[in-house]
Amino acid sequence: MDILTLDQLDQWLSNPSRMPVTISGLDLTLRTQEVVGVDLTGCTLLGCVLNGDIWAQSQAQGASVLVGESGMPFDPARATLYTVDDLYDRYDPEDSLPSWRASFDYRAYLWFMDPEENLPLRLSTGQAMQARLHDTAIEGSVARFIEKTGKPLVGFMGGHDTPRDAQVFATIAELARRMTRSGQLVLTGGGPGLMEAANLGAFLAPFPDDILAEAVAALGAAPKYNHPDWLSTAWNLRERLLDGGTVSPDSESLGIPTWLYGHEPPNVFATHQAKMFYNSLREDGLITLAGAGLIIGPGNAGTVQEVFQDATQNYYRKPGTKPTPIALLGEAYWSRPAEDGPDPIGRTKPLKPLLMALAGEKPKTDWSSAVLITDDIDAIAELILPSSEKEVGKESLTRGEIWRAKISAR
Repeated sequence: MDILTLDQLDQWLSNPSRMPVTISGLDLTLRTQEVVGVDLTGCTLLGCVLNGDIWAQSQAQGASVLVGESGMPFDPARATLYTVDDLYDRYDPEDSLPSWRASFDYRAYLWFMDPEENLPLRLSTGQAMQARLHDTAIEGSVARFIEKTGKPLVGFMGGHDTPRDAQVFATIAELARRMTRSGQLVLTGGGPGLMEAANLGAFLAPFPDDILAEAVAALGAAPKYNHPDWLSTAWNLRERLLDGGTVSPDSESLGIPTWLYGHEPPNVFATHQAKMFYNSLREDGLITLAGAGLIIGPGNAGTVQEVFQDATQNYYRKPGTKPTPIALLGEAYWSRPAEDGPDPIGRTKPLKPLLMALAGEKPKTDWSSAVLITDDIDAIAELILPSSEKEVGKESLTRGEIWRAKISAR
């Protein structure tokens, strides 16, 4: 159990049957007398403010005490997901690039990465532990957010470099809006390209239908994330859409970006951002959390990796568990015969033969019916969205639903 507020702490302190807990980011000196009066054996104090009495007791009773190092730009015990304002705390669209580089998002990137070499910096053991603590804390925040929404998660993946004026950008945005309006929670990698398209579609779910085309057209003025106006164009659009108000709960979506790719700014349409340092944890979460299904747009090596990460989970799932549906948008893009060789111009991928071979290889856990490669967005919606006409309850939970239940119970 995680304790994140003083109210939760008070409830725990007053419970005579209390169990060991993790207390994150609290000023425990506000409850010194109460804390020193209980047994802290087995507890973890993560990023808390302590005094001498609490410190002495925690050491005497074997509690774990983990505190952040001075000079770090982030809080390793952060108890909430990031918002756009958190990541872009110093951003000014009138001074776009310099102000982004002064923001929290870029400061954390420079702490973790060498922008010249595009490689992680050599961190001390203590620094690496702080980064991993941060990601663990964010993982817990993801679990709490998902539990609070109570919605099935649909993951959207695809090329980070897909331009905003490409037709597939608008198509993915339309699909994401449709999923959100149907009660699903859209999940992406939180970055540019088709990730932004999906978060944009979710953001626009409560707006009139015609706003989507207008928004995509406005964003098309700065097509790719390396355009100097990429961020300011989106920022100004978001401000116009909000019109001084706050984000509607009907616009919610989740992005899970990484500072490993910190040169790619996070998009501003994901209302909740679970930005992490370590991409391996982030990628596993993206694939595994999306228990309602994955919608894959055209992409390259990273997207192909994600397809086969999901294929691996479906392939090795236990009999009686459901496969995660996966829909690949772009029949010609994904179905090119492998013997045709490379396609350096269209960059199409001979993925279909191998994916379908894996799906049908084990008769007891055949998941061929959970794979769809198509240009038809109605067919994708039919595969992903719940329907009273579908057989419900034939199999038990997906791997993603099992994983979510486990991390929510921590």
